[in-house]
Amino acid sequence: MGNERSETLEIIQLDNSIDKAKMQYFNTKGEDGIMKSSIINNEFKIEGKGLTFNGTINDENTKIIGKWYIQTENDKWTDFIDLTLEKQKS
Repeated sequence: MGNERSETLEIIQLDNSIDKAKMQYFNTKGEDGIMKSSIINNEFKIEGKGLTFNGTINDENTKIIGKWYIQTENDKWTDFIDLTLEKQKS
């Protein structure tokens, strides 16, 4: 975003269920952490320390639309990133 660049490696482990997973990440800024995710029906949620994502996956499984929220110093959640990911047609 902007002129800032960061690359992230993410390892996803299913959590004994097809709709929940543990996600461990490492990035080039020296940050790392663990997040939990779930996909129930078409609702996609990710929760981590100070970050959360709420999104929807379309019925064709070709598009995710959602929003990342970041927790501020006073423990309030604020908009961080509007996200749309769409699978390219081959």
